[in-house]
Amino acid sequence: MINRILSAQNLQGKLPQELVKLPYLQEINLTRNYLSGTLPREWGTMNLTKIALVANGLSGKIPKELANITSLKILSLKFNNCYGNLSVLGSLPHLEILHLTSLTISLENYLKHFQI
Repeated sequence: MINRILSAQNLQGKLPQELVKLPYLQEINLTRNYLSGTLPREWGTMNLTKIALVANGLSGKIPKELANITSLKILSLKFNNCYGNLSVLGSLPHLEILHLTSLTISLENYLKHFQI
């Protein structure tokens, strides 16, 4: 399985950390559901290219372990209640799209990782 697209399926519950058991999974799209809780730290061990979790009920700190996903190109967490310091994401060399609308974030030490 390369991608798991389950957007707008009225899914409830917490984000499954067990997705790490799918070694070929590259994309997670659980946009517009009713998921709650925090982003699993365990996802930081995966080789994902896309994480899309738009418009759920997620909360808590963005785990620093996400910075270990060096293959990540798209991270979309907008319209959730996550927070954190984005400097932990500065080591994502392939990140092309970052959607964080309506999150509480700190940009301290983050912008220095990008050429402006």
